[in-house]
Amino acid sequence: MLPRRIKPGSELIRMWKGKSHRVTVMTDGFAYAGEIFASLSEIATGITGTKWNGPRCSGLRSGSNREGTNGR
Repeated sequence: MLPRRIKPGSELIRMWKGKSHRVTVMTDGFAYAGEIFASLSEIATGITGTKWNGPRCSGLRSGSNREGTNGR
């Protein structure tokens, strides 16, 4: 389910370990790297290699300022 403030067609851009990752919000999911995903968490896990809250990883929700949250 999309957060109300994110509209289809929006792009989420996040830096992780020096690489830019671009996710496009779709009506029925999220497009990333030529594939459609049901959730941001699936994408975040694929990018980071660990289980992440997708909206938090994408910068849509605030979280703790833990080391590593920005990919450094």
